[in-house]
Amino acid sequence: MVPVDQALIEGGIQAAYARYDEIKANGMDEYYFDEDDLISLATQFASAKKLDLAIEVLDLNIHVYPKYVESYIKQAKIYLPKGEFTEAEKSLLKALSIEPDNATVVELLELVHNH
Repeated sequence: MVPVDQALIEGGIQAAYARYDEIKANGMDEYYFDEDDLISLATQFASAKKLDLAIEVLDLNIHVYPKYVESYIKQAKIYLPKGEFTEAEKSLLKALSIEPDNATVVELLELVHNH
């Protein structure tokens, strides 16, 4: 994942997308990253109060792994303290469409609807 991280630092989120697409197109398996790598990076950004960047990193993770529910959950959890309840709900509804019985998603949706 190093090239994607480096591209993000050097050129922002669009550079990270471009680097990922380049790696995928060229079959550069030595730079493989799994679903949790970008979630970890987003968590670090969120901890540093860089919430918008954390959300963008999760958007990249969703682009790469669109059926990975944890990306949507993490994204919703970052939207909530920003007061962006509509965006949180969108993320959670997408997660629910993938995993209808996910208890965490249901609980977070209730939180959003009760706010």
